[in-house]
Amino acid sequence: MGFSSAAVAFAGLAATGALAQKQTPPRGWNSYDSFTKNVNETQFLANCEAVAKYLLPYGYDTCTIDYLWYEPDQGDWFLDDYCRPIPEEARFPSSAGGKGLKPIADKVHAMGLKFGIHIMRGTSTYAQKKNCKVKGTDVNLADIVATDEEAVCPWKKQSLSVDVSKPGGQAFFDSLYEQYAVDWDVDFIKNDCVFGNQLNPTTLAQIRAQGKSIKKFASVRNITYSLSPGGGKNRTVGAQQVSADVNMYRVTGDTWDHWSMLEDHFVTASSMATGGLIGAAGPGGSKSFPDLDMLPLGFVTQPGDSHKVPNHMTNLTKDEQTALMTLWAMARSPLVFGGDARVLGTPESQATLKLLTNKDMLNINDHSFKNHEVVDGFYPVKCPPWVKGNFKCGRMWAAELPGKVYVAAFFNSDDESAEMSNFNKVFGVPDGQDCQVFDVWSGKKLPATVNSTLGANGAISVPSHGSKLFQLSDCKSPSIFV
Repeated sequence: MGFSSAAVAFAGLAATGALAQKQTPPRGWNSYDSFTKNVNETQFLANCEAVAKYLLPYGYDTCTIDYLWYEPDQGDWFLDDYCRPIPEEARFPSSAGGKGLKPIADKVHAMGLKFGIHIMRGTSTYAQKKNCKVKGTDVNLADIVATDEEAVCPWKKQSLSVDVSKPGGQAFFDSLYEQYAVDWDVDFIKNDCVFGNQLNPTTLAQIRAQGKSIKKFASVRNITYSLSPGGGKNRTVGAQQVSADVNMYRVTGDTWDHWSMLEDHFVTASSMATGGLIGAAGPGGSKSFPDLDMLPLGFVTQPGDSHKVPNHMTNLTKDEQTALMTLWAMARSPLVFGGDARVLGTPESQATLKLLTNKDMLNINDHSFKNHEVVDGFYPVKCPPWVKGNFKCGRMWAAELPGKVYVAAFFNSDDESAEMSNFNKVFGVPDGQDCQVFDVWSGKKLPATVNSTLGANGAISVPSHGSKLFQLSDCKSPSIFV
């Protein structure tokens, strides 16, 4: 019957005049968890080579330079004659002579990968001071800077919003995306701090203006548009407003390798499911996906610009890493690996590689539907009698796969392991009905059907800060999936 999925489908780019046609959550690698703002050309390309070798066969198809590739350690941002950011040549020497990021893009494309970059919200104090003419207009850059109370990025004061209601506002974004799509062959944009404490009319218009610019140059290169809002406490509300305009959008703060930072992700992911936003209708017939942030697995660094190279293996335990990947899969979050890909071939990184490339997990991430957190009789009400130990009922998610395959995930956020007996009742399998059960992470079928082996005397142990991920088939829909 094959619990292992058929070939995992990976949607590519299509130059159709709309945003990139993504029907499955994007996947790739991003430099931030390894290098924060400090990645250089040599480090980046070496990581891309490793991504192409180890992860591309599993759909991780995009390599992205994160955060401030145009800012030196000290001093102004590097800008061209139209006040558009250009690379710091000391870190990206192939950009010399006005070549920009095109030489790097060419090398990434030659590896069979797509090329992505991080940008901030719109323009900057440096551009405002330089006050160039917006390309193709007589408008001065300083005249299109937004002046509302949300115009300044809360955590990067040099980053400013553009008021697209002013003459030259849309033209400025058109000039940016002409550079990215036409001049540099960029496939993926991560737009950071695009709104701060609230998504007001100015910032929402700025997001939509960038989508319009992407469409304008889609016949040359169709860019996948990702939001990384930064700051604020209303990312869930913002997601409701932008899901139709972008391909993916962050709904959490930065995720680093500490269990305490992951706990709020369960609440956020549940709210995305409740709001119908997991795989919601997106731009140009594509789907859009709430983003729980990068995967801080493998060899990473620490928050802060002073950490210039990866310096430790993730602080998440093996069980915590499995729980993270299980939640990302069930919430259909984009999977963006943040660890140093250069070490994926080492013995120390085999566990990481195995997690990232589990085909059944990837199939759930790609193709599951009706994804939801189960709350009736499991969480957050009092634990039912078949749940034993200091479990506090943890959390439970359910989803479906094509072919009447059902998926259930159990999470234990407590500091002690937990045991669930009477497995058929947990799933809601009626007495007398059998289901074949497959453990996704172990890759094994359970030895017999639910009722014969995991009934009243059977038990499932969920480790502290861990998870279990099961697929059920050959049965009618259990009650938790209805």
